[in-house]
Amino acid sequence: MSRYYDEDLDCYVESAMSSDTAISRQYFKNRARGIGNKKADELRKLFGLVDDDAPRTPTELVKRIMDGKFVISKEYADKDVYRPSDYIQWRDPAIVKDKEGFDAAWKLFDVATNNARDAVMALSADQAMPIVQALETWTPTK
Repeated sequence: MSRYYDEDLDCYVESAMSSDTAISRQYFKNRARGIGNKKADELRKLFGLVDDDAPRTPTELVKRIMDGKFVISKEYADKDVYRPSDYIQWRDPAIVKDKEGFDAAWKLFDVATNNARDAVMALSADQAMPIVQALETWTPTK
């Protein structure tokens, strides 16, 4: 007897033995979830909802400042602060935050994700695999 947490049912489930089908379905569900998390990060970055990583070296810091790849809030631009670097957002000012675009793209991706999850639960592993792989190659249009 084994016990596992089923996120779709939001409860623990007892099962006598895991069949090959159950193992495959669990694997593909987890894979689809992982792809969803990765795509969510990519979409947030694409639509300007996430800042770039901060520079790691002094050379990179100077280059990013010289290239103008940062934003300082008007509220703090001329304010006397203890650590001025804390008020720098490391992002390209040319990339505008587009929450509406993100929401529209996310809705499309959510449909694709739900279709993949449905396929995982209803089809054989051989039939579900290409659908999950297609989810991985899904790209939004801006």
